[in-house]
Amino acid sequence: MKNTLRSFWKTVAYGICFLLITVAYNNCGNFNSDGGQVVATSTADGLNGDIIALPNTKTSSVIRASRVLDNLVSCLGTVEPSAASRQEWARNRGTISEEGLANSISQPMVKSMVSIAAQVCNDLLQKEISTDPGARRIFPDVDLNNGGFDYNQLAQVSRRLARSCWGRNPTDDEIQTITRDVASTFSSDEDNRDATRKKAIYLCTSMASSFSTYEM
Repeated sequence: MKNTLRSFWKTVAYGICFLLITVAYNNCGNFNSDGGQVVATSTADGLNGDIIALPNTKTSSVIRASRVLDNLVSCLGTVEPSAASRQEWARNRGTISEEGLANSISQPMVKSMVSIAAQVCNDLLQKEISTDPGARRIFPDVDLNNGGFDYNQLAQVSRRLARSCWGRNPTDDEIQTITRDVASTFSSDEDNRDATRKKAIYLCTSMASSFSTYEM
């Protein structure tokens, strides 16, 4: 099972960006928000991708490469990163902004964030599998040993992940987009242990690697 999970999260790491685009946390390029959350631009308004300050909005930066792993470990509550997570971070940190400039975001950086998040989410899953359900931080109501992950459980887990990694509750539209994507992605899977664990890693990775997690 452990080898199956490792193989699965590597696939997830390169296939999840479309969800981030749909939910509008990462669009792998320019960023804007009616809510004034992000003002980084790389359009003709700026020279060479300079950030243009917009009136009445907050200028954002992104987390520095040196803090990415610690931030994920903290928000997911894994306490210590595994050796595999440290290796994944070391392998990918070269594509992540060292200074945290918002206009340094690129497709390779997004993929790296997804890849690192996927491995830390695997750490989280392994920890919660061996923890009594009532003491779990993220998946207390999900049967990780026998299977079963319905819409209401997906929504509840999404809220826990958002509060922990985004510092806020997700909107109803965000919940609907996330749960719909997970249901669609795994529509052909049986409702068994392996499918449930795959959904858990997929959901965790998509939210932990979103722009809302690593914007500053």
